[in-house]
Parts: sequence; C-alpha cells; structure tokens
Amino acid sequence: MKHHYLGIDNGLQGYLALLDEEGNFIEHWPTPTRQGQTKAGGIGYDPDGMVELLTTINKEYEGLIVIFEKTHAFPIRGGKDSGKSMGSAKGNFNAGFGYGLWLMAIVALKLRFRQVSSQMWQNRCGVREAQGATSKDRSVNAALRRWPGVDLRKNARCRKLLDGKSDSLWLAEFGRRYET
Repeated sequence: MKHHYLGIDNGLQGYLALLDEEGNFIEHWPTPTRQGQTKAGGIGYDPDGMVELLTTINKEYEGLIVIFEKTHAFPIRGGKDSGKSMGSAKGNFNAGFGYGLWLMAIVALKLRFRQVSSQMWQNRCGVREAQGATSKDRSVNAALRRWPGVDLRKNARCRKLLDGKSDSLWLAEFGRRYET
C-alpha cells in the first residue's frame, strides 16, 4: 500500500502539508477557521471545517498517516522583568483548544496518527542545525533547502515566509522517515 504523510501545525494560523512516500510536496492547506468563533466575534477554529478537510484528504490520498505536534503550556510570567515572551493564559488555552480539536477529528475519523514533540521532530529532521536566530527561522530556512520549489508565503502578494507552512512540512517529513 502506498502511504501519504500529513503534517499538521495545529495553531490557529497553522497549516497542513502533504508529502508522498518519496518526500515530494503535494499540497498545503490552511487551518480551517471562521468568523464569529470567539466571544468578541473574532476568527476562531472551524471544527466542522477541520473534519471536512481531513475527510476529503483521507478520501483522496491512500494510506494517510497524520503527524501533529504535542502541545504543551508555556509558563506564564508576569511583570516586565523579562525580555523573553513567555506564555499567556489565552495563548495556552488557544494552543490546547486547537490541539484538542485536531485530536478529536483525527480519532473520530479513525485515522492513523502520531503525536510528536517539537524537540523530537526538529532534532531528527536536522532543523535545529539550520541557520536562524529562532526555531521558527530555522524551520523556514531548512524547509527552503529541502523543498526549494514550495512557496512558504500565505499568498503571492505576501513577503513573509510562514513557519506554520514549514513546520507542517517537517512534521510530515518526520512521519515519512519514522512511521512507515
């Protein structure tokens, strides 16, 4: 049976990336969202859209294996004594909420999956050794070398490269290397 590997960066602005057995890029999809999902009427996760997207991908690509990152809370730091950005209650809630929605959809659809820590996929795929000041920069730079033809921008007008796209590629690549 042929396999396909779906990496999910489970953030609200995350992406899904699909690779074939040889590690060739097939497609990116943004995390399904919709207006009116928050108390203030803002954009939030679209659970129905998440299930629909996974259903469509699973029907179209045989042997689907899903790999997504284990989410953990960051410590909340109060005050202005630190120049480093730590977690916030809202950020921790949103990360955990998105993680839970993806996990629910994957389990409900009975898809084969693996959860992996960011440290594990970054180390095993060589992302930590890439150039860049932050883990996001290293993920993007390593992905540009590995998949030079893949556009990591949100759209053709944007200049910024998205770590959500690169992370989803690396999660799929981790699955390809270690989940056959």
